[in-house]
Amino acid sequence: RVSGQDSYFLMAFPCCDRALSPAVRGGDPGRIGWHGKPGTPGRGGKGGRGDGRSVEVSQDGPKGRNGRIATNSLSCGERGGHGKLTIHVDNSRQYTHRYDLQLGSVSIQSPQRLQELSHVFQFTDLVQITDITCQNVGGMISPIQGSHVHFKERAVLKHIIPNLDTMGWLPERLVPEGVGFIQGKLFFRIQPPNIRKLGYDSMEPFRVKEKLYLGATQLGSYGFQRT
Repeated sequence: RVSGQDSYFLMAFPCCDRALSPAVRGGDPGRIGWHGKPGTPGRGGKGGRGDGRSVEVSQDGPKGRNGRIATNSLSCGERGGHGKLTIHVDNSRQYTHRYDLQLGSVSIQSPQRLQELSHVFQFTDLVQITDITCQNVGGMISPIQGSHVHFKERAVLKHIIPNLDTMGWLPERLVPEGVGFIQGKLFFRIQPPNIRKLGYDSMEPFRVKEKLYLGATQLGSYGFQRT
């Protein structure tokens, strides 16, 4: 159970994600056991006595045989059944998995190339990322605190210099399958290469392809953040 004001805490629990369905998995089956040892033979029965007119006394019965070794095949135990996860928000709404915000489309342009309508930028260009969309592909409404969108440093960039001080902001709450627009702009500059150092002696244009990743940080109360 969680209040709507504190639903951002669900980011700290991956088990609430739809991708991990079922969230509460059954336990692993038990290992195969083994047969017990054969039993020891029982004692022989006592001999009978005469009826008073005969003096003959019979001997005790023979000792029993050893127990047989079990030959039945053994198997593992069955896996435990999956459980169900239910998220209760404000004691009124119930969900089976948490929110999941996913970045969608973006618009990339450079003020120097606006008239060219081209996505091929030149070195020293300042490029801006705008019109960023975000969709809630999860199963519940997103937290009220909103999210920051920023550059994500996942690789060493040689020719792109992202402005890490720029940041986008998602101010609204998104219902499941809802789409929102990120406010603000992100900027990066294309670093001119040292052609001589790279050993490039062709007369053809020098082209560079690098991947630039965007990330998001879920905000919460008391300084809570989750990227």
